[in-house]
Amino acid sequence: DESRQVAEQVILEGRVRALVIAPDSDWGIRNYNAFSERFEANGGKIIDSALFREQRDYSNMVKSLLNVDSSEARAADLRRITGESYEFNARRRKDIDFVFLLANPVQARSINPTLAFFYAEDIPVYATSHVHITAGSRIDAIDMNGIRFCDIPWKLASDGPIQAVTTDTWPKAEYQLAPFYALGVDAHRLYPRLEQLKKDGRQRIFGSTGELSLNAQNLVERSLMWAQFKDGEIKPLPRIFKQPH
Repeated sequence: DESRQVAEQVILEGRVRALVIAPDSDWGIRNYNAFSERFEANGGKIIDSALFREQRDYSNMVKSLLNVDSSEARAADLRRITGESYEFNARRRKDIDFVFLLANPVQARSINPTLAFFYAEDIPVYATSHVHITAGSRIDAIDMNGIRFCDIPWKLASDGPIQAVTTDTWPKAEYQLAPFYALGVDAHRLYPRLEQLKKDGRQRIFGSTGELSLNAQNLVERSLMWAQFKDGEIKPLPRIFKQPH
């Protein structure tokens, strides 16, 4: 669901050319497929992609994806042909609008700075909630500066007295287990309104896990909030309802 929401968000923002980086795992491939299906159905195009294994250095992968290695190779050929020594600034590819990064916080803290190092600091990076740990340190978050991600309101904004009482009573509700407590609160909110939601598909509940509705198959769908890492902090982003002109 989150990968599909990323696909919808970037289309709303007018970004239609993607570079995708995902782990070579069942989770990574499943989310990559969900994103690409929704993204391409809405007119987007995946320009290039890479699957990675758990590793400490992502330089070679990122250089190849951004075509920086090709730029360096052309410079080496010119030096060899001309026999001249001259200064050279490598260039990255210019045919992408954004990077979709499927990663956990440890992976993202390595890949995001590597993208910036290889001249892609001006390319927006989008991710799912998996990059965001509520209890993470500010120093760790600095390495993820600029990443835009979707997540549940419980983790991004105060949900009022219910959340305050819950986190005071069970401190774990504010950290790793936060989504499960938020799910419990929304289950309590949803139950008495199920019939109303079935009768009118336009009805919404603004819950702790997102904006909730029932689809035609009576499955609960949720729309998450958006936020961005800025200077080691989390800043909520305004919602976009239509494509800008």
